[in-house]
Amino acid sequence: MSNVLNKQPAEVFVVTMHFASRLTVGETITSKTVTASIIATGADATTAVIKSSTIVGTDIDVGVQGGTDGVNYKITIRVGTSGVNVLEEDIIMLVREG
Repeated sequence: MSNVLNKQPAEVFVVTMHFASRLTVGETITSKTVTASIIATGADATTAVIKSSTIVGTDIDVGVQGGTDGVNYKITIRVGTSGVNVLEEDIIMLVREG
């Protein structure tokens, strides 16, 4: 599933991805990996646009930063759970000035 996020190049803020509805009763998030790539080329952009990522209960908070005006990025959030499941959500981040 993909979510769309509009962002200006100078903005820095946190986006929260909710996983509660995908977890079974008592299941917790035990690990997370957040990556980013440029959609047009597939080139890695993780260090350019991901500032931080944190597990907060059943959510993942992702700090986004930077990006180049006119470029679209795919942010992939993958979590491991106490029930040995691996869940993944994507955010399409459209960077536009103004």
